[in-house]
Amino acid sequence: TEIYTLSLHDALPISQAATDYPISRRTRFTESLTAAGRRPGREEAEALGLAQGDPVHLAETLSRLDGAPVAASRMCWPAARLPGFLEALKASGSITNALAACQVPDYERAWTRMTAQRPGAILARQLQIPDVQPVLRTEALSLTPDGVPIEYGLTWI
Repeated sequence: TEIYTLSLHDALPISQAATDYPISRRTRFTESLTAAGRRPGREEAEALGLAQGDPVHLAETLSRLDGAPVAASRMCWPAARLPGFLEALKASGSITNALAACQVPDYERAWTRMTAQRPGAILARQLQIPDVQPVLRTEALSLTPDGVPIEYGLTWI
């Protein structure tokens, strides 16, 4: 498990594959990525109700079953709302306990979206599967009981 605090513009999906990015005198980041069929990473900011560049806590995990990798996850939480979260997460190893230590005693799933996709080379290596084997990808948002976005996550199973 790797745990970070970073700004949203620094975040890359765990399965980030190579993207052709033409360089010219008029290169435009969003236009180039959109033309390549990619979306710049604004999902986290939108889901968590944050501005681009607001700091988030980020954890990337690899879950195992009987020693074999079965799921890779990338989760983020709004850093300004959760001071001390990373320390609590490192100490307890539990997201629920870390949130409780930050005065978030409960949270619930607002929505989950599921798709299937090819994993890409990095994710395939992590999950120890061929890069042509489809994986289930979930995207989820959790809220505090009063409706405040508290966790955004992607999981590849």
